[in-house]
Amino acid sequence: MVTIPNYNKPTQKGILQHYQFINDNLKKNVPIMVYNIPSRTGVNLEPSTLSEIVKTCSNVCAIKESSGNHTQVLDILSSIDINVLAGDDFNTLSTIVCGGKGVVSVLSNICPAQVHQLYINSTTNIEKAKQIQLMNHNLTKLLFRETNPIPIKRLLKDDGIIKSDELRLPMTQLTDDDLIKQLDYQYKILKMTSKN
Repeated sequence: MVTIPNYNKPTQKGILQHYQFINDNLKKNVPIMVYNIPSRTGVNLEPSTLSEIVKTCSNVCAIKESSGNHTQVLDILSSIDINVLAGDDFNTLSTIVCGGKGVVSVLSNICPAQVHQLYINSTTNIEKAKQIQLMNHNLTKLLFRETNPIPIKRLLKDDGIIKSDELRLPMTQLTDDDLIKQLDYQYKILKMTSKN
């Protein structure tokens, strides 16, 4: 997974050349997933630039599309031959229903069965998929209330899945007691409702 360099705010031409350089300096058949996340890089990868990347970079096979712009997701799905993955759990269902291949999910770290069922049902039972997406929504909102991966690491630690929720600076551990209580509560609700 290769993101657009942050801080630099490159032009679309610079983004294209960035991916071409990486592609040309990798062994053949080393897959590259383009990661478009303007909220962290300061610049959006335009669909026309992605199209050029796909045409000129043989190792590029997928995009994690995290622009939050559903029209852009549709533009990509309708015109570029690339595997599109939802860049966050909020857009899983809409991306898959429109032809996306899945999600790079935060929620799946703690609730893999729910995310798997959402994916399976999005192609076979849309009503059930909608129910699952809505059931996951409250916990998903809390997982993004502070910068990812701060909340998910705390939840994984509290559930005994990992030993420590320590992060590398400048990320710090979750200390908001109210958010910790809400995370724990919503996680318990999701576990209980997913058993029914």
